[in-house]
Amino acid sequence: MRGAALALALVALALAGTVRAAAADPPRPPRELRLLVVLAGFPDRPLAKSPAHFARQLSRFVAYWTEVSSGRLRLVPTLDELAVTLPGPRRSYVGRPDALARDALAALAAAPAAADALIVFFAGAGASRTRTRAPRTTRGPTTRRSRRRRTRAGWPSRRRA
Repeated sequence: MRGAALALALVALALAGTVRAAAADPPRPPRELRLLVVLAGFPDRPLAKSPAHFARQLSRFVAYWTEVSSGRLRLVPTLDELAVTLPGPRRSYVGRPDALARDALAALAAAPAAADALIVFFAGAGASRTRTRAPRTTRGPTTRRSRRRRTRAGWPSRRRA
């Protein structure tokens, strides 16, 4: 009996706090996050894409976060149109994003704009493109589909009459 009364009192307090908090919280204004965007190449691999390409990618990035946050996050990017060249070769930055960011900031000609976050677009394929795959064999297991392809390509059918 005592346990039930205590549980009921706790539920009542929890509900009262939730109602009070919901009534007191006005809608929050969107949070603004200032981004500094740097285009970076390496001595052994210069940046191959144009700044316009990265501007399009950046606008898609901003639109995505605006949508998924329901407008509560507003990204304000500052894109430096001139690409910088980092001091080390690309391989020296693999697995070291802190060094990449530090050197990209140091390579900027002008003082960087005030920002809350840094994005570095750099030359070369990302990690998802550089992973090696197992070599394909020239002759794998024969499936019905691959046999059908060979038959359509003019190879004789292996079906017995």
